[in-house]
Amino acid sequence: GVSIDHDGSYVIAEPNLHRISKWAAGATQGELLLGTGRRDYFSSNIGKKISQLDTPYRVEVAANGDYVVLERERVSRWVPGETKGTVVCNKLKSPKGLKIDLDGNYIITESNRVIKWNEE
Repeated sequence: GVSIDHDGSYVIAEPNLHRISKWAAGATQGELLLGTGRRDYFSSNIGKKISQLDTPYRVEVAANGDYVVLERERVSRWVPGETKGTVVCNKLKSPKGLKIDLDGNYIITESNRVIKWNEE
């Protein structure tokens, strides 16, 4: 999935490479934004800090600039400039989509249901 950052850059989820990259407008090369390029097999507990992504399908940019990532079985939130994110929702089954509504809730679609998730 692709989102637009607040500075106009493209933020791209790369599931097969287990990372999120950022491409400035007109750039010929992107930069590694999130993840290490290695899959995280073990971190699924809510609130647990993680440094690796697990097959990121979608990325959204929150109003405060945080990156919210839909992964294989979870949603994680990453503060720009930090090397670790936080698991905010886990045990998802076949997640398909992620959006952030005007109230900051995460709207997550799975193959047979829609979830409205709020961290607070």
